[in-house]
Order: sequence, then structure tokens, then C-alpha cells
Amino acid sequence: MCNSSYSSLHERLRVGSTRLSVRCATWLAFVFALLASASDAHAQVDVAVQGESVTSEQGGVVEIRVTLQAPWLAWLGPIEVTAESSNAAEGTVSAPLRLDQTTRSGVLRVTGANDREIDGDVAYRVDVVARWKRRPFSITLRRASFPFVNRDDERDEPAQLEALPMPPACNRSYPTGVSADGATVLGYCVYDDGYDIRYATAWRWTVAGGLVAFGGDMSEAYALSPNGQLALGSVLRDHVRVYGLFRADQSFEPIEVAPPWESIAARVVLDDGSVWGSCREPGSGEGTSCRWTGPDAVTALFGSEVNAADAGGHYGGLLHLPLDPGAEYQATFDGAALPFPAGAICPACEAETRAFSESGATVVGVVHAPQLGHEGDYGFVYSADEGMSYLEDLEGGLALSQASTVSRDGQVIAGSGYDEEGAQAVVWLERAPLVLADVLAEHAVSIPPGYALRRVVYTSADGRVLVGQGARGGNVEAFRAVLPNVP
Repeated sequence: MCNSSYSSLHERLRVGSTRLSVRCATWLAFVFALLASASDAHAQVDVAVQGESVTSEQGGVVEIRVTLQAPWLAWLGPIEVTAESSNAAEGTVSAPLRLDQTTRSGVLRVTGANDREIDGDVAYRVDVVARWKRRPFSITLRRASFPFVNRDDERDEPAQLEALPMPPACNRSYPTGVSADGATVLGYCVYDDGYDIRYATAWRWTVAGGLVAFGGDMSEAYALSPNGQLALGSVLRDHVRVYGLFRADQSFEPIEVAPPWESIAARVVLDDGSVWGSCREPGSGEGTSCRWTGPDAVTALFGSEVNAADAGGHYGGLLHLPLDPGAEYQATFDGAALPFPAGAICPACEAETRAFSESGATVVGVVHAPQLGHEGDYGFVYSADEGMSYLEDLEGGLALSQASTVSRDGQVIAGSGYDEEGAQAVVWLERAPLVLADVLAEHAVSIPPGYALRRVVYTSADGRVLVGQGARGGNVEAFRAVLPNVP
């Protein structure tokens, strides 16, 4: 009985001691936090905007880095960092951060919000608060407020068409990219005598400055970054073609020289200088999709080629199928092959992704169907909810439609199709095919005599600026069209 009483007393003392220890630890943490909040807050939690406090309706992102300057703060328990936008219709913020012993620094992301209004650049504010929380206490360690501006991307340009001038000595001009705001177009032109290419030069066209040829004889440009500042291209130096990343200005200066072209076939360049395409070892067989961020920084990805990529890490292209007797390649997006729709035109079609909207909500491309007498191309649209479906083609022509590009919100899809008059540049609005020339004509935009709009290859982020290829007098020319505002 004495032993039983002693054990019971010992247990009560142990439990009471544990509770006291927990309470003491909580109070001790509270005291330290109180001291921290009372001292210079800037010395405890650093909050800084990375770069300019400017977002855009094109989805521009600005990072706010938060760092625990005093490491001992992390031992008090998790520090919660939240951000709030004063106007979510102009800018949204990412989920709260939790900083602790293992993660003493993190990033909040502010993303510009889009609308369809011409409302100009709008100012808003982002408030950041870092708190130490431990029930029942909550102490604010740092408050910071940052003014932001969200750039408007709804252009007040009227509907228009401009046949971009061709540099001298060229008879074929190919646009290879347009900036997200539609103000810069990149491309290259060649002189093709029917047997060989005798001359080539890269060019850039801007709304402000018109067309400028750069890079010298036999230079080429293949892709433009969304901000219009970087270009993938090549120049001829000492009879050797040098490929790499260039400044998309009159200097066309190389920033980074790529490995031999047989190692990396580049398709996309982003604002951060990352290059996406297809990689393979020199002399090897099929390549693999890859992202290149420097001579020794190549990341292999799913698929065989990349045709489109974005800053969020999404990418799409195609996957070669060497073992499939019926099809040679299949469209891909984010590490997976896209399934063909039920009742496909042919049992072993081939497809490739050409472009996608923000975060891949809408993926577009082309299905090639050479089997079973159904020879032709069919533009497709894909979403995770609806799967893949074929886009409606123009009436009266060949089955040769292609979906080449899509706006950021997925509402404008553009490419090419055929009607009784031949190849036509096509825009799909609400998934209905419209001849681009007809859309422009409805808004009093005249097409130059003898000029034919053959296909659209790129669009600005808002879908209003379309860049493509036209034909006149046997020459191939680049054009830039501006659609009317879409409500």
C-alpha cells in the first residue's frame, strides 16, 4: 500500500514537472520574442523586393525575399510570413511562408492580374507581416509595405495590318518570335535562288524603331524571349557558324555560346536566359528534351523536343516513338504524352504541341494523319478537363489546318487552314475558325494588293497581336496584325 501511494505521488510529481517545463519553455520563448520585437525589427527580419516593384497584366511576377537575420529567432518556433494585396484585381500574392531552423529564408511572389479593360497602369500596395506564433501568443516581428504598379496590356491600337519590310537582298523573310507585349518582332531573311541559300541576315522590328538588320552576313535568329531582350541565333565567324544566346538589339552581341549545334537544338529562350530544346551527345541517335542554363548545366526532361516553355517550368513538344510501327511521335506536355481523342481520325496519328496558355490550361498543336488515306493536318486543342479535340477547319479546302499559337488566357488560338482560295492565316475565336483577312476587313483594315496572309505563327500575351507569314509576288514576307479589342 505504501509502495502504491509512493508510485502515485511520484507519477503526479512527474506529470506536474512536465507541465511546468512546457509552461516555462513557452514563457521563455515568449520573453525572447518580446525582446526581439522590442529591438530593431530591421535587424531581425529582412524583407526586400527583388528588382522593380512592377507587375504586368501579362502575368509578370515580382519576388519579395524574407530572411531571418538573427538565426536564434528560428529556435523560438516557426515564424509565419504573410502578404496581402490592396487590390487583388491588379496583383495577387502567394501562400504564406514558414521560416524555422531549417528554412531561414523564403520568397513571396506577387503576380500581376489580367483584365480586358483599357484601364492604364494601376497602383496598388503589398503589405508583408512576419509574426511569431505560439499559442496563446502572437507577436509581430516586422511589418513592411511596398508600393506596386500593374502595367496595363490592353492596347488602344486600332485593328491594323503591317507587312514588315524585308532587308535588302532577301526574297524570303521568316518571323521567329514576338515579345509578350507585341511591340518587338524577331526573325531572319534569306535569298533563295531555288537551288541554295546565298544570303541570310537576322532582323528585329519594333513599334518605335521599325526594322533593323543585324548580325552581319549569314546571321540567323531563331527565338525571342518574352521581354524582347534576348534572342537565340547564330553568326558566321571565320567560316564557322557560332550558335548561342544574343542580345536582341542592334549589337547582336553573344552572351553565351552554346555547345556544338548537334548537341543542343534550341527552340525557346526565356527572360532568365534559360534555353529549352533537344539535346543529344555528339554522334548519338535520338535526342531528349532538355533545359540549358549554361555550358555545364543541362537538365534532361521528358520527351524528345521542346517547342514551348514558360517561366513556371511548364513545357510542351513531342516524343519520338521509334518502336511504334504506326506513328513516329506524340504530343507532350509537362512530362506526359497527350492522349488522342476518342474516335481519332486514324489509329496511329502523329502529333506535336506547338504552344500553350498560362500554366498549360490550354494546349494547342497539330495532328498529322498520313495513314489510311486521311493524309492531312488537323489543329488540336487540349485541356486537362476536356482532353484533346480537333479544331474546326475552314470550309471548301484541303484538310491542312494547324494551331501554332495561343494567347495567355487561352481565348485566342491562331495558325493556318485551307479554303477554296488556298492557304489562309486563321484565328479561332470561341473555337470557331475565322480567316484573318476577313476579320481585319470587317474593321476597315485593307490588305495590300497582291498580298496574301498565309499563316500565323506567334501571338502576343493578350492575343491581339498576331505575327505570321504572307506571300506577295513569289516572295515570303513577315506581317504583324493587330486584332480589334475583345470585350
